Amino acid sequence: MLENAHIVVERRQCARALLGCPVMLKSTQGTMVGKIIDISIGGAFICCKKPLGLEESLEMQFRASPSSPTLVALGKVVRSNVHCLDGQASCHGMGIQFTELSAHGRAIITDIVENGTRV
Repeated sequence: MLENAHIVVERRQCARALLGCPVMLKSTQGTMVGKIIDISIGGAFICCKKPLGLEESLEMQFRASPSSPTLVALGKVVRSNVHCLDGQASCHGMGIQFTELSAHGRAIITDIVENGTRV
């Protein structure tokens, strides 16, 4: 069981779980790193230094835990705002909607959201 994962249920289509793992993002603007703050089967909220524009497509690569395989998902930016992680340093946050996710990736994310576990 994952100690730091908390299930967050809101008025969204999909339940979310707090994740806090690094992510590599590739877009037409280049490659950058960020942090997945929370994740659902439909998408993720990512904190990064330079935001992408709305509707911009990207590729995400991340590992839900050090022992899990690298997951690759395609997505698009559906919202963007400034999000403060520690109360001192601000970074930009982006809501990403998955447009393509493998069955294996979907199973891992479903397990994280439903059980708070990471493989």
